[in-house]
Amino acid sequence: MNAFGESNAEIKARAIEEYQRILETQPEDPETLNLIGDIYRRMGDKPKSIEMFEKAVKLYAHQAYYDNAVAVCKKILRMEPERAELTMTLAELYAQQGLVAQAITLLVDYARTKKDEGDIEGMLEAYRKLISARPKDVGLRMKLADEYIGLGRLGDACTQLQEISVLYREDGKYEEVTHIEKLIREITAPGEEETEDYLEPARRAEESGAIDEAIGYYHKAANQFLRQATYNLAKDMYLKITDLKPQDLKAWQKLVETATILKDTEGIVQAYIGLAGALMEKKATASAVSVYNKILVLDPENEDAKNGLANLEIEKPAEVAVAAPGEEVEKPVFKVAEEVFPEQPIALDELIAEFKRGVEEHIGKEDYATHYDLGVSFKEMGRLEEAIGHFKKAAEGTREKLKAYELLGRCYIEKGDFETAIRCLKEGLSFDGFNDVEYLGLRYSLALAFEATGQVNEALNEYKVIYLKDPEYFDVPQRIRRLDSSARAVHEPQKERKDRRGDRISYI
Repeated sequence: MNAFGESNAEIKARAIEEYQRILETQPEDPETLNLIGDIYRRMGDKPKSIEMFEKAVKLYAHQAYYDNAVAVCKKILRMEPERAELTMTLAELYAQQGLVAQAITLLVDYARTKKDEGDIEGMLEAYRKLISARPKDVGLRMKLADEYIGLGRLGDACTQLQEISVLYREDGKYEEVTHIEKLIREITAPGEEETEDYLEPARRAEESGAIDEAIGYYHKAANQFLRQATYNLAKDMYLKITDLKPQDLKAWQKLVETATILKDTEGIVQAYIGLAGALMEKKATASAVSVYNKILVLDPENEDAKNGLANLEIEKPAEVAVAAPGEEVEKPVFKVAEEVFPEQPIALDELIAEFKRGVEEHIGKEDYATHYDLGVSFKEMGRLEEAIGHFKKAAEGTREKLKAYELLGRCYIEKGDFETAIRCLKEGLSFDGFNDVEYLGLRYSLALAFEATGQVNEALNEYKVIYLKDPEYFDVPQRIRRLDSSARAVHEPQKERKDRRGDRISYI
C-alpha cells in the first residue's frame, strides 16, 4: 500500500487509466503502449499485456524504430514462446535492419515448425520469404522445389528449378544446368515403372523384418505417386508407413498434405491426430498443442484432441538445472543467441537429411551463407562434427563470420570441449566491424563456457557487459544475481579485501 492506503493493484489500475488518457491524445505513441503492456504483465493479465505489446510492435516498426520493435517482440515471445507467427514478424524486423543471417535462422525455424504442425501454406510462405531475402540461394530454391513436388504442385516446382538453372548458367556451372534440366524433364513426365521398382523391394524388406529399409522404399514409392498426382495411392503408402512406424513424423505430415489435396476433412483430422501423437513422442509439446487446436477447429467435439490438450494442461514443465561451480548437471542444448525458446526444435527427419546431403554436392566453397544454413541444420540434428565443418567454411565469409564463430562455440560447448569453445568465442569477439549488440550472443556463450569450467568471475564479467547493453537478455539478470552472491561468499571472509561497494554498479 502507498501513503493513501491504495493496494498495488489499485495503484497499477490508476496508472493504466493515466496512460490510457495519454493514448487518447497521442494514439500513435508506441512507448505508452509498451508501458501499459508492462503494467498489465505485472498485474498478471497476460492477454491484455500481449495485446498492448503487439500494438507497440506495429507502431515501432511503422515508425522505423526497429530495435525497439525487436525488443518488444522478444518480450512477447518470452511470455508465449509458441506464438510462431510472431517469429515471422521478428524475422521481418531483422531483415529491415539488414541482419539477414538472423532473419534467415528464424524463418528456417518457423518453416520447420509449420511443417511439423501440418500448416503447409505457412511453411511455403516462410520459404518464399527466405528466397525473397536470398534470391540467389540455390539450396533454398531446391528445398522449396522439393516441397512443391511432395505436394504435387509440379508447375511451381519447375518454376523454382528453372530459376536454379538460370543461376547455375550465370555461374558457368553447365554440368549442374544439365542435371537440373534432366530433373525438370523427369518431373513433367515421370515414369510409372519407377514406382513398381520401389514397391517390390519394400515388400521383400518388410517380410524379412528389415522395417527401416522397407519404410525407405515405401517413402520413395509414395513420392512417385505424388508426382503422378495419384494421391489415393500415395495416401495408402503413408498409412502403411505409419502402421510400421507410428512415430514417423514425415509420414503423418504427408498424410495431412495428401488429405488436404483430396479435400478429405476426416482424413485431415485423423492425420492430425497421428501427427500430434508423434510430436508428443518427440517431446515437442508446443507443436502438439498447435496441432490439437487445429483439430478442434475442424471438429470441435473431437475427443482425442480434447483429451490430448487436457493431458498437456496437467503436465509440469521441467526446470532447467543451473550448475554451481564444481557441480555437474545435464548438459543443455543451446540455440542461436537471442532466439532462445523453452522447447527444443525437433530433429530434422530423414528426408531433410537426404536433401542436405544432396545440396552439399551443389554448393561451392565460397557459398558462405549456404554453409552457415547447413551448419545450423546439422547442429539441430545433433551431427556436431558436420556442423563444425560447415561453420568453419561459413566463417570465411565477411557477413557470416560472427554468427559462424558463435555457433562454432556452441557446438564445442555441446561436445563438452569447453577449452576449445572459450578459445573460439574469444577469437570471435576480437573481430572488428560489428555493432555491440551483434557481439552479445558470443559473450553469452563465452559466459556459459566460463561457468561450466568454474571461472565464476570471468563469467560474471561477461554477463554484466551483456546486461549493460540489454537488461532483459534471456536469463542474464538471474545469472548475475546468482554468481554475484557466489563470488561474495568466496571473498567476504578475506579481511584484507578492499571495500569496493561504493563504486560498484548494481545490476540487480
